[in-house]
Amino acid sequence: MSLMEINSLYAEINTPEALKGEHLFGLPPYDKRPAYLVDEYSSCPSNWMHGSSKASSYFIPISAQRGMWFDFTKNTSNLYDVAIVISVQGINPITGKKITELNLEQYKEKCPVHNIDFQQNRYCHKCEYIWPAQNYISTTSGQPLWIDGFRNENGEVRQYIITEDMTRGIAAQIVGDDRVWAIGFAFYLSKKPKSSKLHYFEPLHHGCLFNAQNQTLLKSCSIPICTRKIDVYNNKTLEIGAGAKIRQEIGVDLNQIDYWQTEPTGLIYVSYCDEEFCSKILKTGKRIDKKDSALSGLKIGN
Repeated sequence: MSLMEINSLYAEINTPEALKGEHLFGLPPYDKRPAYLVDEYSSCPSNWMHGSSKASSYFIPISAQRGMWFDFTKNTSNLYDVAIVISVQGINPITGKKITELNLEQYKEKCPVHNIDFQQNRYCHKCEYIWPAQNYISTTSGQPLWIDGFRNENGEVRQYIITEDMTRGIAAQIVGDDRVWAIGFAFYLSKKPKSSKLHYFEPLHHGCLFNAQNQTLLKSCSIPICTRKIDVYNNKTLEIGAGAKIRQEIGVDLNQIDYWQTEPTGLIYVSYCDEEFCSKILKTGKRIDKKDSALSGLKIGN
C-alpha cells in the first residue's frame, strides 16, 4: 500500500532516480513508496509518532541517492478545496524556513522574518530575495497538487534528494540538531464546499515554471510538527537535500486566509528509514489483536 490517508485526505511519496546536472529538468516519473502504519507494528522505534482520530502515522523505506516527490492529487476529488502545509525534517519547503507549527500562512505586506514592509513583488531587502505568496500548496492555485522539492530564493524548485551526507541535508544546514527524521502534512479544508468549476486539469506528473504574485503573514491555529528525534536502532540517518532544478510552479492561492478552516481536518506523519531497517520491522509482523475483545473470556455461541 502506497496511499496514506486520514479522514478521506490522501498523500503518496515517490522516490525515482535523482536528477543530475544544472540545467532545468521536467518532472521525474512515479516510483511509489510502500507505506506502513506505525501503530500496527510493535517493533517500531518508541520515538516514532502514533496515530489518533485526527492524525495518521506511517513509516516508509527509502534509499540514498534517490529523488523524492509528494503526490496529493487524489484530494482534487474532495468536495472542499484542500490546502496542505508540508514539513520536511522541520523545514517548510516553500519558505525554506524552520517551522514548529503546521499553520497556514500568507505573505502580503511584511517580511515574516524581519517584520518590515515588502518592496515590490514581496521583495525583502534584508532577506535579499522575493518571498513566496504563501507557505502551502492548494487546489485553488491553478496547479496540480504535488511538490517535488525545495523552493529557492529565485522561485525555482530543486528536487528533494535522499543522501547520507549530512553536509548536504537542507534541515541539517538550517537548523542543525533541531531537525527531525520525519515528514509532515497538515490538510486544511475550505469553510464552504468548492464550486463545480474545476481549478485545473489533472495531467500526468509534469509542471510549469514558477510564477508568483500577492503577499502578509496571517496565521491560523497552532499544530505541532513531528518533533521526536531519531532512535539509534542501526537505522541510517538519511538526510533530505536539494538537487537539480525542476520545471515546476508553486501556484498562488488568491483567496484570503479566512477562506480556510482554522483547524486542519487531518495530519499525516511519515517517519522514514533505510530499506534494511524497514525489512527488520516488517519481519517481526503486525501486532496481534483480540478478535472478540469485548467478549474475551466469556462463554458465547449456541
